[in-house]
Amino acid sequence: MGNCFEDETGKSPEELTKEEFINLSDDLKWLAYENLLEMFYGVSGELEELEEKLTDGNQ
Repeated sequence: MGNCFEDETGKSPEELTKEEFINLSDDLKWLAYENLLEMFYGVSGELEELEEKLTDGNQ
């Protein structure tokens, strides 16, 4: 499944300039926010897993 935001804009949310973001439709702005939140929580989850592995390995 492709990324709908990138399909519509040709860029990922983090590649947009401030001006490009401002010019997006409201629907695409929400989609950009959702994509960024998913990336944040994905990275956060990976860091938590890594921390657990490191903590378990040191005990």
